[in-house]
Amino acid sequence: MMKWNLYSLLICLPLSSMLMAADTGIEGSISQTLGYDDNFLFEEDAQSTLSYVLTPTLTGYYRTQTYTSSLTGSVAIKRYSDFSRYNSQDPRLSWQQAWIRERALLSLNIGYTETEQREDAEEDLGDFSTRNTVKTYTFAPAYNYQLTQRDSIGLTFGYTERQYSEATSSDNQSYSLGGNWAHDLSERTILRANLSYTNYEAQGLATETNSDIWRASLGATYNWSERTSITALLGANWQDLEERNVLLNQSTQSTNSGSLASVQWTHKSLQSTYNASYSRDLSPSSDGAVREQDRLTLGWRYELSDLSSFSLNGSWLKSTDDTQTREFASISPSYNRQLSQSLTWGARYDFKYQTRTNEPSAESNQIQMNLVYKF
Repeated sequence: MMKWNLYSLLICLPLSSMLMAADTGIEGSISQTLGYDDNFLFEEDAQSTLSYVLTPTLTGYYRTQTYTSSLTGSVAIKRYSDFSRYNSQDPRLSWQQAWIRERALLSLNIGYTETEQREDAEEDLGDFSTRNTVKTYTFAPAYNYQLTQRDSIGLTFGYTERQYSEATSSDNQSYSLGGNWAHDLSERTILRANLSYTNYEAQGLATETNSDIWRASLGATYNWSERTSITALLGANWQDLEERNVLLNQSTQSTNSGSLASVQWTHKSLQSTYNASYSRDLSPSSDGAVREQDRLTLGWRYELSDLSSFSLNGSWLKSTDDTQTREFASISPSYNRQLSQSLTWGARYDFKYQTRTNEPSAESNQIQMNLVYKF
């Protein structure tokens, strides 16, 4: 198992890049968010709370014509009026690099986050009452190369490790390797093909799982105009799963297959931007299982003026395994206004709804006001 700490993420910049004329600097922001949630635990018996989140962020960057690097650190300090046991300080650290050549691009993203598991509950298990904390380490290099005037290829690698503070969740790590190809068939049409492999391992108190997942998809991007485009990819996935009962020292193996889909649509007008997407894929969960998820998102952004905008976003998610189906939906209108060159104010409302097999449904209403100062 790959082990890192915060200091191992701070690696020196390549000396060769130091010899070039560079643009260097430091920028940052301070975000304050005041909110109200009428069902904080997202349960049938609603309990409300006020919340305050203070998030200072600092970014140092280094840029030349052939190399860019940025190191960003932040900490989210969260306080709740009626649920002080959920108070937390969540640090984040990310380092992004890119090496740029005439026909090639090599990028490397390294990250560390420490967050409350309930923040990922929508995509994970839907448990908003957990007090579990998760540490996440990521390492993701990628390489893209322009083969010809019409053809390009890409290679990606990803490593993710998650460590949980409580034994109710399964520590896990995953490796993924992918390749993609794109061919410009015409000025409007781009053909695409993707192929990937993922290994996912999880260690729980009673069960250990090991999943090998292969994905293959074909599709295209079609540009109706400079303002409208759609990308559609369809394919299949195959999963080899091994589950081991630690207490009984018994193992079971199974093979499954399913469909894979990704559709994205965007349209821009003079003042509005519209987007819609649908996806179906396999997604690992904190209990060690790999579930099939369908996700639909819709978005609209309207520029009221040069300084203000209104947005309306909605999403729907369906998570399915052998024993249960869970559905989660949300709708979020928001308003943002730039008060000055360095100060932005925003307000947002969120309605969320969740239901699952043989369990009562839950819903919540959230109101937030946010003030961001950039320097």
